[in-house]
Amino acid sequence: TANHFRNYNLGSMLSIIYKGSPSAAVMDAYKGRFKLWKFKIVPRGTWQGEQGKQLGIKLTKQMIEEKLGWTTDEKIYSITTNHFRDNGLGRMLTEVFAESPSAAVMATYPNRFEHWRFRMAPLGTWKGENGKQLGIKLTKQLIEEKLGWTTDEEIYSITTNHFREHGLINMLSYVFQGSPVAAVMATYPNRFKEWRFKNVPKGTWKGEEGRILGIRLTRKLIEEWLGWTTDEQIYTISQKHFKKYKLWGMLQIAFNASPSAAVMTAYPNRFKAWKFKMAPWGYWQGDDGKRRGQELTRWLIEEKLGWKSDKEIYRISKRHFRQVGLDSMLQTLYNGSPSAAVIAAYPNRFEAWQFKMAPLNTWKGEIGKKLGIELTRRFIEDWLKFKTDEQIYSIRLQDFKKFGLGAMIQIIFNDSPSAAIMAAYPGRFEAWRFKEAPNNIWKGESGRRLGINLTKRLIEDWLGWDTDEQIYSISQSDFRNHDLYPMVKRVFNSSPSAAVMAAYPNRFNRKGFENEQIRRFQYSTKIGLKSEKVFLDFIEGYCNKYQIKWFKQKHVGNGRVDFWFESDKVIVIDITRSTTKKTVKEKWRRRDYHTDPRIDEVWIVINSDAFSEKDYADFRRDAPENVEIYHITEIFDMFGEPPRELKLELQKYEIIGFYDKEEVEKLYQEALAEGRDYLIERKEHQAKLGEWLEAQEGK
Repeated sequence: TANHFRNYNLGSMLSIIYKGSPSAAVMDAYKGRFKLWKFKIVPRGTWQGEQGKQLGIKLTKQMIEEKLGWTTDEKIYSITTNHFRDNGLGRMLTEVFAESPSAAVMATYPNRFEHWRFRMAPLGTWKGENGKQLGIKLTKQLIEEKLGWTTDEEIYSITTNHFREHGLINMLSYVFQGSPVAAVMATYPNRFKEWRFKNVPKGTWKGEEGRILGIRLTRKLIEEWLGWTTDEQIYTISQKHFKKYKLWGMLQIAFNASPSAAVMTAYPNRFKAWKFKMAPWGYWQGDDGKRRGQELTRWLIEEKLGWKSDKEIYRISKRHFRQVGLDSMLQTLYNGSPSAAVIAAYPNRFEAWQFKMAPLNTWKGEIGKKLGIELTRRFIEDWLKFKTDEQIYSIRLQDFKKFGLGAMIQIIFNDSPSAAIMAAYPGRFEAWRFKEAPNNIWKGESGRRLGINLTKRLIEDWLGWDTDEQIYSISQSDFRNHDLYPMVKRVFNSSPSAAVMAAYPNRFNRKGFENEQIRRFQYSTKIGLKSEKVFLDFIEGYCNKYQIKWFKQKHVGNGRVDFWFESDKVIVIDITRSTTKKTVKEKWRRRDYHTDPRIDEVWIVINSDAFSEKDYADFRRDAPENVEIYHITEIFDMFGEPPRELKLELQKYEIIGFYDKEEVEKLYQEALAEGRDYLIERKEHQAKLGEWLEAQEGK
């Protein structure tokens, strides 16, 4: 600038020789090195006249093609003053093209570009009547040519994004104040209705006019578009009906997003607010809302249902509220809890836990646990009237559910009867002895240590065995008879031999157990056919006791099943005395009952001792997903201890081979009369079995 010259006392020289032009002085001193137009202060007249315009065109072309490297029209349409300024052409743009990037480009490339498409269109493009007509022309072109829309429904969906995507957002903003609706209605006069657009103009639904239009459209929606004629239909109206017919904006602004408010305004004095699926905003709030809820709950119970006894009222469910249109009230006031509604309507009369659906917080925290312990004691002592530990150890989850304590035991005690009982009677019970022991009792190293200790107690204390020969004969039934089958199943994978070898390391070997199993095999298969009958009688009795639907010997697809029963799912049982792996696998490979859509599970029950625990693991891995393979004794364990008569009858079949039939019948009748659970002592049974096996081997 001139200041640089003045600071070094060269101002007079610059003024006299170069007429005050720093750029002229520099270009004279360094001929051919500098470009005149790049100086901050160019000589007067540089940008004036035709010569200045041509230089501006030349520099604009050079910037676009060489410096910016733009080749497409879309890129060039995005040009702004910053592009000129960043490349030293800001002064040129101001002097030559009145600071208009679009004017510079259109002068550089005549007849190639449309001025309105530039990101920075020339000043005045969108002003006045000419601007409006151009906007109408471009809106029509957008809808019919670029979007290809032909129906009113399509055009009603137009938004600012459609204008933005086609470079018309500035036009929309300047000509139609950013309103797609205004653009369309100016382009197609008298064809469209403002309220039907996806984005209606601001103010459409406000004030008295908006309210009147909202009433008219609500009636039109119900009577013409939905075609509803009954009050029952209208009470079901929801926000989705208004959304479907493009009235969501109206509902939000005119009626605070409340379908019931819209209907009640459109039809005064005809409808009751509480019967709507969505009551008016605030209807259930405050003391008035609570009072309405109490009155309506009493009306439901006493008048609509006609219930008088507490027993009836304790059965109340959401369905009863829903049937009379009170589900919205129930959800809003009582968090969807029928029991909470009843307790509020009849203070101090009902106990929350006794309801079929107790309040959500009934069982939570220390108060919930204390109540759970109190009810567990009442359940055992007053309702079941159990006195002995043996009775209490036999309690199952279904016993709690039967007395309405299913939710309590699920929430407080994680569905564990043993956890509930041990909390109610601290220090009295051993967790493992329960029919349904805690889920984690047999897990990890602690579960294994407990399993080893119990195996030793079983052998040494309860069975009283001291010889290896006795211990090698151990079976699952020995564990089951002393309530240890769940332990041996989970800790030792259903393997008695694994339990023994863990309890007495280095004393026993697997071969010894296998030899004993072979000796017992021939005997066990002999009684197979008889024990099947006992087993089926037992399952039949179980189903009758609990009123479960059942069938015997039912044909299903390509095969016959021995038993079919329907509890919470449909299960069929196929009993087999198979002694080879092939015959077991043919049960699901050659039969198709496991593919029957009516059946949830197929149980293949093996009534022989031909297979090891590893064989059962292999069977279960290879079988279809809904097929389970069990030993017959496992099913007895599932369904509980069989009746004493059945146990005795099963023992009859066990000893019939080495006793006279008449003597067996005599032993059977004596056991029945004396109330014993066995025909002969175990030691005598083992001795007789040994004699019989030796006789068979001799044959």
